[in-house]
Amino acid sequence: MKNYSVKFLGCIASFTLGMGLSGAHAGEDGAALYKSAGCASCHGANGEGIPGLAPPLKGNPAVKGANPQELAASIVKGRNAGEKKYKEYQGIMPAHSFLRGEKANALVVYLKQQLQQ
Repeated sequence: MKNYSVKFLGCIASFTLGMGLSGAHAGEDGAALYKSAGCASCHGANGEGIPGLAPPLKGNPAVKGANPQELAASIVKGRNAGEKKYKEYQGIMPAHSFLRGEKANALVVYLKQQLQQ
């Protein structure tokens, strides 16, 4: 198995930096949040994922068919290793508690509408 620890550390660093972003405010569009909150660091700039680290979001039937509230909860609360559907990926989804309410909703709209085309 390939070692993805450097990429994983990069994702964690982007996530940590994203927590302090003042530009990620309520009302910001989902595409901008996807980039500024660190989502793109693990899931790729266009949602294509990173092999072995984070699953693709673009065209992902699990994202497309997800209940919007459950998808928002996954963004805010994260996903632990026991919940992982994608066993081939080493990373876990950290909680993004700074993306509550309108921010999470904007991301859900972006994930379900823009990345599923």
